[in-house]
Amino acid sequence: MPDRPRRWLAAPDLLVALAVTALYLLAAKLGLAFSVQAQQVSAIWPPTGLALAATVKLGRRALPGVWLGAFLANVTTAEPAAVAAGIAVGNTLEALAGASLLRWAGFDGRLARMRDVLALLGAAVASPLASAAIGIASLGLGSVQPSRLLPDLWWVWWLGDALGALVIAPVLLAWTSGEALPRRRGAAVEGAALLGGMLAASALFFAGHDPAARFSEYAFFPLLFWAALRFGPAATATVTAAAYAAASLATHAGLGPFAGAGPERGLLLLQVFMAVSAATGLVLGAASAQRRHAEESAHRRAEQLVQSDRRKNEFLAMLGHELRNPLAPILHAVDLLEGADSAAEGERWREVIRRQTRHLTRIVDDLLDIARITRGTVKIEPRRIALSEVVAAGLESTRPLAAARRQQLAVELPERPLWVDADPTRLAQVFSNLLHNAVKFTPEGGRIELAVGEEAGWIVVRVRDSGAGMTPAVLASAFELFVQGDAAPDRPQGGLGLGLTLARQLVELHGGTVTAASEGAGRGSELVVRLPAAAGAAPGAAVSPEAAPGEVQAAARGATAAREAAPAPAAAASRRVLVVDDNADAAASLAELLRLDGHEVREATDGHEALAEADRFRPEVVLLDLGLPGLDGWEVAAALRRRPSGDRALLVAISGYGRSEDRARSLAAGIDLHLVKPVEPGRIRELVRDRGDAPRRAAALGGAPGA
Repeated sequence: MPDRPRRWLAAPDLLVALAVTALYLLAAKLGLAFSVQAQQVSAIWPPTGLALAATVKLGRRALPGVWLGAFLANVTTAEPAAVAAGIAVGNTLEALAGASLLRWAGFDGRLARMRDVLALLGAAVASPLASAAIGIASLGLGSVQPSRLLPDLWWVWWLGDALGALVIAPVLLAWTSGEALPRRRGAAVEGAALLGGMLAASALFFAGHDPAARFSEYAFFPLLFWAALRFGPAATATVTAAAYAAASLATHAGLGPFAGAGPERGLLLLQVFMAVSAATGLVLGAASAQRRHAEESAHRRAEQLVQSDRRKNEFLAMLGHELRNPLAPILHAVDLLEGADSAAEGERWREVIRRQTRHLTRIVDDLLDIARITRGTVKIEPRRIALSEVVAAGLESTRPLAAARRQQLAVELPERPLWVDADPTRLAQVFSNLLHNAVKFTPEGGRIELAVGEEAGWIVVRVRDSGAGMTPAVLASAFELFVQGDAAPDRPQGGLGLGLTLARQLVELHGGTVTAASEGAGRGSELVVRLPAAAGAAPGAAVSPEAAPGEVQAAARGATAAREAAPAPAAAASRRVLVVDDNADAAASLAELLRLDGHEVREATDGHEALAEADRFRPEVVLLDLGLPGLDGWEVAAALRRRPSGDRALLVAISGYGRSEDRARSLAAGIDLHLVKPVEPGRIRELVRDRGDAPRRAAALGGAPGA
């Protein structure tokens, strides 16, 4: 079906033109009512401001209405149609020229910048030159006015049009451009007082019966300053327009300070006065708006700095916690190695040291990578690789973690290999970080999916989980540095919150993007990596056999088996000790150290398990980590103090959290001592052995780390 020809004027455009025509005609008739020397020329001409504002806001759709309104306004004053048409052309070109000048200057109708005020002043002065020239030429050529009057009429025409643009256009532009009045307490009352003052001043100074009253018009300026400095451009333009209307009516009626100069000259003097007043008000209003916007910007910046500083402090506290946590099991394992009775037991504690050292290495590597990327010193070494290679490398480090938490890990790859030009080490780091993040925030028994596909020349990797999800607030800042989705002490898997930041920056170095999506808290999350696909395949590129296409589900039970500890021989120094730590290595190594001293020790890895074990075991000493899943250590301590099984136990916090506010929380929760990891094993043995003589409720004075 052939396209329909475009109509010259669509229905909405016709309505716009008719509305502009009606408003212009009404304003023109009002202006012509003030004409004195010539019926066609008035020193009061509000249609110019209306036409300029309409053209700025509506574009060229307003111009037909401007022309038609000007034509009707003039032809109905008994002028020849040709003269009326010529005047209408001049008025239309005036509006077009003024709007074009403002558009060229990057004008903003809110008039909240000094450059916008200066642009409007320039347009108000320049654009009426064409209108006055064409209009006066039309009157002369049509023999409507004698040639001897034309120079004086040109001056009146230009002045009336210029002031109409300077007074009427700012009101319409400011109120239709979204420049809001200040929102402060009492603003409405103050605005009403300003309006009342404006009406009183108009009646007193512009409508007075003594035309010889000198300088009374300047009493209007305090109200103008009040509007500009307290309310900004919109209110200033409104006050100026109201004063303009009141003064024009009064002067035309022979009242006020300008009436003594005569009808024509009085209006001209009023126009000059109002031009100065309008320009002054607009400049002051813009200056006030700029100051207010600068203050608001400074306030927002200060809030951002406070938030950034808070995030930094939280990050540093978390960093201390995460660095200290692996040190405790390493320290304990070193002591246990010295007393190992068999090669198997020695290998067990060496494996603890290796595992915790790898954890420390990962933390330090992430920190160094973030620092390098921030400084722009990270270099990638791209080569043509099959994406399955790097996916397999990322899965290699994630599968054991998912299996330990009994999570389903599903992988879906396309039948044919997908090729990318990428640094395999860095890209594997990206997928490892995303998968670790999914494992960390997905509960036991949850599901994690990794799907790879190709969309419009991009390779798309999606990592979905059924975990904690993200609120809109967290989602908006998920990739920012120092931001973590769950900064509470009971974070089950720890971490510094660097994984997503690092992943995004590494992907961007490869020319790709990373986005996050979530339906809300508890609804899971999806992270999507998009990388540019490489054309063709690399000769000899190997594809990892572990990354076979299709969906693979790997679900395994936790690998940590419960050990039956032989009870220590009864002795006077034997204590019942409950060790609570979500780091299995830390709990196991500390428990073994205490068993070697003859104590009866039980272990728990979360808050609820700790309370249940305490009810069964009734411990004399509880060595309590604070960063626990479920219930944090402070909640566990408070609950123990309310139970017979723990109200008289010695509660010792052993945690990576060591700030003064952390110690204060420990004291309030009923914890007797707050020690910061790593703590020397001898110190812990001494506390347990001398449990009856240990100081009580000294958490706030918990001592230096390791003391």
